[in-house]
Amino acid sequence: MDYYDAYNRVFMENERFGRVKKYATTFMILSILAPIIGFTIVSELGEINIFNGLGSIRYSWIIYFFAVFPITCLIFGIYFARKRRACVRFFIIPIISLVFITAFGSMRFMRQINTGTDGIVKIEEKFSIDLPDDLDALTDIGFDGETIIYAKVLNSSQKEQFESTLAEHPLWKDSLNNAMKLTFPFSVDHLLESSDYFIYYNETSGLYNTFQEEGTYTLTIIGYNVSLGRIIIVTDYEIKDE
Repeated sequence: MDYYDAYNRVFMENERFGRVKKYATTFMILSILAPIIGFTIVSELGEINIFNGLGSIRYSWIIYFFAVFPITCLIFGIYFARKRRACVRFFIIPIISLVFITAFGSMRFMRQINTGTDGIVKIEEKFSIDLPDDLDALTDIGFDGETIIYAKVLNSSQKEQFESTLAEHPLWKDSLNNAMKLTFPFSVDHLLESSDYFIYYNETSGLYNTFQEEGTYTLTIIGYNVSLGRIIIVTDYEIKDE
């Protein structure tokens, strides 16, 4: 009878451990997927096709919610360690996952994001153009010290009214030559390239939509994408004669 009871206890313990291991394995897999899924969701919320990487940074803190999966996996790892069962992967994988989640999530608190529209107002006054009032805007500093404003038109009627004026406006152009496009800042090159209308202003010469082949000069570039209602404004961008 004692032998039977001991065997039964071991059998039940192994069966219980098997169930726990299945749960632990599930959370281990979720720990691997957590940073990927979290980053994907944050990118969608941040609308990176409008606000570039700055949009993701604005909502990067959301990825912390996905830390529950690696933390739970670590708890299982501690349980297995106490039971003297194989547990290394239940520590290594969630720790790596937590490192990625913590690093990405902390970007929101390490970087100040300007959501004001003062820069847009200055552009309107400078070029005597009317941009929609209802905008979601973010301002960033580019790799070369230029100021970059990302904006999305939120009001559909304002969007339609704004777009109706672009074709006839003397400053807005529906295309730029390749030489001008080669001067686009690297950080927003892909966004400006996909714009439908442009204002290309040489601050140094005072000329609009004209390429300067030589010399050092400063540009202001504005791009508007119709389908996305996206406005990109680049100011204080210096082209150096090398």
